[in-house]
Amino acid sequence: MEASGDPRGATVEFANCEPGAVHEFRIHARGRPILTRLRFFGVGLELIDGSSPRFKRSELHIGEQLSLLVDLIQQRIHKLYADKLFAGGSAAFDFATISGLGVAAKRIVVAPVSNSKIRDWGIENYARLIALLLEKSQCYVVLVGSKVQRDQLERIVELNGWNRRVINIAGSCDWSETAKIVREADLVISNNSGVAHLAAACGAPVLTIYSASHQPQEWGPRGNNVRAVMAIVPCSPCGHDKLERCVNDHLCMKLIAPENIADQAIDML
Repeated sequence: MEASGDPRGATVEFANCEPGAVHEFRIHARGRPILTRLRFFGVGLELIDGSSPRFKRSELHIGEQLSLLVDLIQQRIHKLYADKLFAGGSAAFDFATISGLGVAAKRIVVAPVSNSKIRDWGIENYARLIALLLEKSQCYVVLVGSKVQRDQLERIVELNGWNRRVINIAGSCDWSETAKIVREADLVISNNSGVAHLAAACGAPVLTIYSASHQPQEWGPRGNNVRAVMAIVPCSPCGHDKLERCVNDHLCMKLIAPENIADQAIDML
């Protein structure tokens, strides 16, 4: 091992000089000791009594790979969300009374609108899904969203004949109040949106509907009681953030039928 007198930083060379070695290797490292930085340029490989030396650019060392693997395993065996990420307590809304049903009825929270149209399944699809859920289960549906989304969600109530079992509270509660609502839900149904992650963090059962823009295994909420539904299309994942860029007429969402989502929801209930 030797070091140069380079004023910009020492150069260190490690050489394999073991007797009987088949290969010789040298590692050249240059850094700035004062700033405690070390830059790894690569490895010079020389086959003894063989071909001319070859220089290989720096790659992730096996030791670094194993260290990263240990870190990943540690992340995977721990919870993604803290146990008490949001304050407890009940929501200010008495949904059982508003819906006309008793406390034994199932509460299904639905967040039909995201912040990107390419992620949205569509108001008509959600309206049909809710009609199926009302028909097949003793439940009431709470629609959550922002104030600017309220009119869109009111359309779902209208398409279900202003049924009192469909309750639109879009714009009526803040994020912490929404957390209380989803925490007490028997099921939360959502697009690829923040509500899905919020519900998973609160420990609620979550059913998400994903377009081809993002893969749920990469971007979706995590948990033992979380499901993601996604149509298999050749253009997935496209990574687009605007619906106008889709060249397949939003096929990934059109292939997902309300009946399929209703079956998944009833199974989770």
